[in-house]
Amino acid sequence: MLKKILIATISALLLCACNSITEEAPRRINFDRSSAVIIDVRTPEEFKAEHIESARNIPIASLRERAAGEFANKSQNIVVYCNRGINSKKAKCILEGEGYTNVTDAGSIRNLKLDFKSVKEGK
Repeated sequence: MLKKILIATISALLLCACNSITEEAPRRINFDRSSAVIIDVRTPEEFKAEHIESARNIPIASLRERAAGEFANKSQNIVVYCNRGINSKKAKCILEGEGYTNVTDAGSIRNLKLDFKSVKEGK
């Protein structure tokens, strides 16, 4: 009986500790738009369907390898975004782990659409 109570308690604690992944609400992002490099870390297919006008597509899977070649200045103002804000958080961690010091996580594309024109290339 004690074993069942212990298992139930541990299970309940584990379930409570899990954060649900939800799409974030749109929010304005503050950064220097004149000097920022905006990186869309989604797949090329997602980028082609819609992206922020001045964004560059560097999928999260190749970000670490491509960053050094494309951004020699480690203090470059870099803004990353994705669909829901999950991969943009990962991208910020990757870039900071590589020594970049001025990285902004914009979260979802919806956040940047509040201030930037988005481009839809087709469906």
